[in-house]
Amino acid sequence: MIKDKQEEDEKQTTLKESAKDDFYKADISDKTKQLLGTLPTRKKKILNEKDENPFFKKIKEEVANKA
Repeated sequence: MIKDKQEEDEKQTTLKESAKDDFYKADISDKTKQLLGTLPTRKKKILNEKDENPFFKKIKEEVANKA
């Protein structure tokens, strides 16, 4: 019985997958889809903050000077 429930859960699409399907099925222009695809994600924002962080900047400069 537990295995049956697990199999049902695996068959159902995840929220992320269904949202992606709905996004591509939605009746919006290709330009709007393209613009929405270029929005920054949280992961990219975190990476950019590390690059702009003065501590990391100083370390990069020291490594560059040693090389």
